[in-house]
Amino acid sequence: MFENLKIEGYRGIAKTELSQFGRINLFFGKNNCGKSSILEALFLLTGPSNPTLPLLMNQLRGISKHTLQTMALEFHQPAIHNSIFILSEGNEARELTIQLVKRENSNVNLKDIVPGETSSVTYSYGFSTTFRIRHGNKNYKSEVLINPENDTQASQNIASDYKESIIARFISSRISFNIDSSDYGQIIQNKEEERIFDLMRIIEPRLIDIQLVGNEFLVNLGGETRLPINVMGDGFLKIFNLILDIHYSKNGILIVDELDNGIHYSVMPLLWKAIDEACTRLNVQLFASTHSLDLIKGLVSAFDDEYNVPHIAAYKLIRRPDDEIASVRYSIGELSYSVNQNIEMR
Repeated sequence: MFENLKIEGYRGIAKTELSQFGRINLFFGKNNCGKSSILEALFLLTGPSNPTLPLLMNQLRGISKHTLQTMALEFHQPAIHNSIFILSEGNEARELTIQLVKRENSNVNLKDIVPGETSSVTYSYGFSTTFRIRHGNKNYKSEVLINPENDTQASQNIASDYKESIIARFISSRISFNIDSSDYGQIIQNKEEERIFDLMRIIEPRLIDIQLVGNEFLVNLGGETRLPINVMGDGFLKIFNLILDIHYSKNGILIVDELDNGIHYSVMPLLWKAIDEACTRLNVQLFASTHSLDLIKGLVSAFDDEYNVPHIAAYKLIRRPDDEIASVRYSIGELSYSVNQNIEMR
């Protein structure tokens, strides 16, 4: 698991440092305080050999074009000469540097070679990543270059002697949840569905099972017939999808932007109980963000009676005028005190 994180030069973050991560980590704060950017940086660190991940982060923000100008948006105070640095420590220390590159392509007519002359000159541009896993003490490099004539096409050169050891999933707030029936079929094949039902019963005690018939999910609540899962409401669907995402991230990392989307405040304490049990059982480290004070209160309500829950941490993020992101770390006990004293949490 990651234990701490250092970021320099990523999007609106000049620099920030966070420490003492637990199994479950929640980021909160005002709009534009860097929550989404921190989650994205964490995800970039889980796949440092993949130079297309920064392109994916732009796409998840609705930036579909891959021009030099849009790619520069990944960098603080967007400029071609800037670089991004991300460092983490934990079971293994990781360092990642991302730079924008511009390459000159000279096409020569081999039938009529004239020294020093070219038939045409174009420029490719893209991301270059340099990364190091400290226990191996070896640097690796990867690169992706956009086709200047068609920015939907690119060539990439990935470090062939590096194999990623981390399983990671990123759930964007901008993507509507869609349950993958093929993944669920794998759960049924491995006879693991009852674990999913146990967790969902924390939210819906009437649940008997959820069956996959063709590509349709049917829910058994004990009535005469099974109900299409879509009639259960967005909250049930979101929680079911979240539990599945934790399951698919077994022995890895799950990153969720805006965890509270579509969930009613009344079920949030139960949601946290289900998340905690699932992450513990499946050995998943969760990083999530929220705008919702109700979600924070739900976290306190879920574990207030235990008070000391060392594997859960919450971080209030504060943007300073120089774009440094400061953070205040809360344990469950500290979070409970702040909420009960009506201290401004967001």
